[in-house]
Amino acid sequence: MNVKYEKIKRYLDILRSTIYPSTTKIEGIFSAPTGYKTSNTPPADEEFKPFKHGDSWANGTEAHIWFKLCFELPKEYKDQTVQLWLESGSRYPQMIVYKDGKMIQGIDNNHQYVYVDSAEGEQVYY
Repeated sequence: MNVKYEKIKRYLDILRSTIYPSTTKIEGIFSAPTGYKTSNTPPADEEFKPFKHGDSWANGTEAHIWFKLCFELPKEYKDQTVQLWLESGSRYPQMIVYKDGKMIQGIDNNHQYVYVDSAEGEQVYY
């Protein structure tokens, strides 16, 4: 284990906790393994299976998977700046985020956050 890396990671976690004082894990995560993406249309709902924090999704190899996040923001987040933060565990994650059928942002190691609409009601992101 790299001691310097672990020390830097620990300091970054401390800094992150001061920048983002309130965090909530999303429990409504689903995944659907697919082949290489050829369109912006997600798989059918019945193809998505529950995905829990800590589950493996690529098994160390390149994989093409759709993720679906379904959640309602807690009332205390209404009218706040809210972000989804990706913690993939992958060394080089590359993802595209969709909302309401529209591509809204790419995600990778340098772009791990997506701004979320802070309105009430269920929200669905792919």
